[in-house]
Amino acid sequence: LQFKDNRDIVRYLRAYTSKRASEELGETITKLMEPGADAGLAESLPARIRTKLTEFGIIDSKRSAYGRSLSEIINEYEVWLRSTRVNRHGLPRCKEYCDAAMAMIRRIAEVCKFYQWSDITQAELEKYLSGMNVKTKTYNNYLVAFKGFCKWAIENDFASRNPLVKSKCIGGEDAEKRRALTPPEFAHLLLTTRQAPTRFRLSGTERAVLYLLAAETGLRKNELVTLRASSFDLAKGIVTVDREIAKNRHR
Repeated sequence: LQFKDNRDIVRYLRAYTSKRASEELGETITKLMEPGADAGLAESLPARIRTKLTEFGIIDSKRSAYGRSLSEIINEYEVWLRSTRVNRHGLPRCKEYCDAAMAMIRRIAEVCKFYQWSDITQAELEKYLSGMNVKTKTYNNYLVAFKGFCKWAIENDFASRNPLVKSKCIGGEDAEKRRALTPPEFAHLLLTTRQAPTRFRLSGTERAVLYLLAAETGLRKNELVTLRASSFDLAKGIVTVDREIAKNRHR
């Protein structure tokens, strides 16, 4: 295929064996060179053609997914995820959340063989997730993590078409059934714990006090381990967890 680019330079591009397909490719390239062209026109083109159009300057490699591997875009997403704050509460995302999200995103890209943005398909992703033989919550966690990455890529002009826009979380009731301890059961737990030997560097009495605090306040493990003497106001009967630690990011 021979054509002139925006700088009036004659370019040559290996097209298709089909004359009609080659003519359609020429029409697409012409549209891409027009002012205000829809960058999404290039998303259906083969990777080799997108690469050449990027080399010719017809596709902007700095602000699109076409001239870049998916792993490069994922790396940029990770930098953003770890360095920005959540709009809802204004705090940075915790390291554990970022580590888990990036691990799921990279695993999907690797196993599904998503090397370029155009490789991403809803069918391939759902096929992989369904074959993982995991519980509903894990399935949805993987899906939400990858959909979040795709949404970010669209919002930041790395691509114009979201391949997972119709993909939805699944329902199910495979979670373990749990219930609260009855008062006699909890009293027995405290008594047994007080009589138990030292574990996790805590005596039985210390662990019993910790269990009692957890039951009376509803604080979670990660919140409990951050408490210090200054967290307590014994006169008023108040224990305070900083918003940076609290799950709902409220003090």
